[in-house]
Amino acid sequence: MATRYSGNLVIRVLYDDRGDYKCSVTGPGGNWRGRVRPAPAGFGAGVGYDSPRAYDEIARSAVSFAESEVPGIMDEAHMNVDGVVGVARSKVHAWDTPIAHSPVRGHKAGLKFVVRGKSGKVAGRYHTKAEAEHRIAQLKANAERLRAFRFGKR
Repeated sequence: MATRYSGNLVIRVLYDDRGDYKCSVTGPGGNWRGRVRPAPAGFGAGVGYDSPRAYDEIARSAVSFAESEVPGIMDEAHMNVDGVVGVARSKVHAWDTPIAHSPVRGHKAGLKFVVRGKSGKVAGRYHTKAEAEHRIAQLKANAERLRAFRFGKR
């Protein structure tokens, strides 16, 4: 079983030997359980059905299917800049409150700004200061919603 995170959602994915995946999407807006079958073409050359990349793709699909049956659940998901559901393999992206961004010397691929959470873990790398500040605002809003959900303050 693999667990993925997107905003305030927790997505669990389990590969079934019959060729599909059992999925559950849990969040403050509701829960969804179902099965997701991958596209006939698979995930691409050299990508196995039980690989981390496959689980990422199925998690994205599960959130989309959940939205059709539990309207509003996608509002709790993190959307990437290009409008695709963003999934993370660790909670830091979804639940760690960001504290700052900082310029990086000797940056890779032009990603000059790093956003870190209170724990010190990297929550993202961005090209511009504006992108980093936008991500900080998103993460802070997600953290506030999660705190309200955990403590029953809806």
